[in-house]
Amino acid sequence: ELSRYSINYFARHGVNLIDLGHSLMAKPGMAHLAYLLQNRLKAFDCEVEFFPHLYTVDYSIGFIYPGLVELAVEKED
Repeated sequence: ELSRYSINYFARHGVNLIDLGHSLMAKPGMAHLAYLLQNRLKAFDCEVEFFPHLYTVDYSIGFIYPGLVELAVEKED
């Protein structure tokens, strides 16, 4: 699940979010996306995993935007 800060951040930057977590129709697409990301991010030593038995999709953006997690914690307090 995304935190309120993450949702607000994306909304301010015009990013549309789609909840695909509970959709069985989305699982093949998410598996394919994971496969593509695995192949493209190998050069950067990044790991991408897809867990088909889970019913939610979680995204971690802390490593993309350094300091974002700490900022979110400060804002929510």
